[in-house]
Amino acid sequence: MKVCMLSIADIHQPYGSTARPYFLGKHLARHGIELVHICEMLPESGGNVKIISRRDYAGIPGAELAQRLRQQCRQFSPDLIYSHQVHSARMGIWLSKSLKKPHVYDAHSSLAQELVTFFHLPLKEKILRIAAEAVVLWRTGKTIVPSAELKDYFVKNYYLRPNRIRIVKNGVETDIFKPTDPNLSLRDSLGIPREAILILFTNPRLATFPSNEMALRSLFKMIPEIERRISSVRFLILGGGPELRGPSPNVIYTGYVKDLPAYLNLADICIAPYPPQAVCGGTRDKVCEYLACGKPIVATKEAMRGFDDALAGEHFLLAADEHDFVAKLMDCIRHPEMAKQIGQNARRLSEKYDWSHLASEIIGVFQEVGQTWNVH
Repeated sequence: MKVCMLSIADIHQPYGSTARPYFLGKHLARHGIELVHICEMLPESGGNVKIISRRDYAGIPGAELAQRLRQQCRQFSPDLIYSHQVHSARMGIWLSKSLKKPHVYDAHSSLAQELVTFFHLPLKEKILRIAAEAVVLWRTGKTIVPSAELKDYFVKNYYLRPNRIRIVKNGVETDIFKPTDPNLSLRDSLGIPREAILILFTNPRLATFPSNEMALRSLFKMIPEIERRISSVRFLILGGGPELRGPSPNVIYTGYVKDLPAYLNLADICIAPYPPQAVCGGTRDKVCEYLACGKPIVATKEAMRGFDDALAGEHFLLAADEHDFVAKLMDCIRHPEMAKQIGQNARRLSEKYDWSHLASEIIGVFQEVGQTWNVH
């Protein structure tokens, strides 16, 4: 099967909007799919993936760029168009109609649902986002979402038939993200005493995704109480973006890091303190990575959106509110054997979230769409 994939993936923004299309593309190719990936900029993925970077066409007017990309896509002669997120799906639907090929839309999240985190936007901009999402959902043949919650949201709010939506969660490279002994020299270079309890939060602070800032501010509210209960504690914040002023000198920012597994394996506890209003489409990448590294995790219900097979008390500790969050952290520290067992359970669960397995689910959707298209 030959697939033309469109996304906003950008090597300079290596977060969720880049990770999902990049890794799915990589593993689709390994499963035998011949793929052209039209994106902002990515390294060559190898195998059967050809990268077409929109940055190579900088300065070309939008209409001319669209025509050039259509010509390249036509020469490739795909069996199917596969678009990630609304911005790319607009062109994907146009290519689908132009080339008379089926279209599959990978939603990642919902622009409308996440508007609660963009409270500063003017009403006109909010309406335009909802309208754009509606058009994409109504015109595409099949939509892929990363959680059952997002599927339910689309069915309820956009009146889609449930059989038009398939769930394929976010994932992790379990052969790269795995439990290893902590790198003590790395710990020393960060100024973290070896006897300190290290609490880690992966938190890139992007203007396009304010729920991460909400979660960080929630953590900051808890830090004084955590420090009161734990004599030696450090808080390691991974990811780029503006450094919010913390309530304590024990908050350490790293900025963006390349060897993310090495940093995760420094942690005693990994956290995801997302309050209810910090909405995301589901199955956050950071939680997948925590699971794969076999870390005890303390998280809120919103943080675990989409992880419907993760059991509280077995694969992670669920915190009902900020007060309970602190209590669950203390449980991990006071009961190290329990924390160790939760981490081991988490690692076993992560194998279901390997990108290779998820890519095979995507192929199943492609095959279903292709069969339906051929019937018509």
